Amino acid sequence: MSEESVPLNVNIDPDEMQKVMKKYKKLKKYMKSSLFEIKKLDGNEEIISKLVEGVEDVIDSTETKTDL
Repeated sequence: MSEESVPLNVNIDPDEMQKVMKKYKKLKKYMKSSLFEIKKLDGNEEIISKLVEGVEDVIDSTETKTDL
């Protein structure tokens, strides 16, 4: 793929975008909390680790598709 910028025509529902932003801000606030740090050190943290695993799976599946 080339690195050229291609203008995209994307329609995003503003209400859905607000919901996503609200959830994102809550997760970022949780990640900055002491509770998150304690759970991460203890190995009991599940919320963020599930999200990271999901992203890694998507990246891995995308890489294998582009390698074909």
